[in-house]
Amino acid sequence: MGVAVGDINNDGRPDLYVTNLTSNQMFLNRGDGTFSDVTHRSGTDDPCWSTSAAFLDYDRDGRIDLFVINYVDFSVTQNRTCYATSSARDYCGPGAYKPVPDRLFRNRGEGIFEDVSNLAGILAKYGSGLGVGPPISMAMAGPTST
Repeated sequence: MGVAVGDINNDGRPDLYVTNLTSNQMFLNRGDGTFSDVTHRSGTDDPCWSTSAAFLDYDRDGRIDLFVINYVDFSVTQNRTCYATSSARDYCGPGAYKPVPDRLFRNRGEGIFEDVSNLAGILAKYGSGLGVGPPISMAMAGPTST
């Protein structure tokens, strides 16, 4: 569904996080043109239908954290039947399914993450997400210097 690129272990090489309909995957760049699947070791798997993700340093500790956007509670085995206004079979919209919360994973160092979604307040309110981007105020402000 999507991919986010960031350096999860500060080694100067871009690593990849891939969002999927089922489990997501974190790939560590080996530096030789190959990647290792470190999903379970990193603690970043999410079994929901994830559509997008972004790396950011939400706690400003110098290590990038991971924000994952989730869509709806869907599985192929529990797919609902929906129809268009023409009575033809159609895909169901997000309103036909229960929304699921997004996830925020804090990077604890060396590519190991912990789920801080509840602590950060992300579980308090949620809907059917498709994409992630900077807040409008940040996007309009442009680059900043420190």
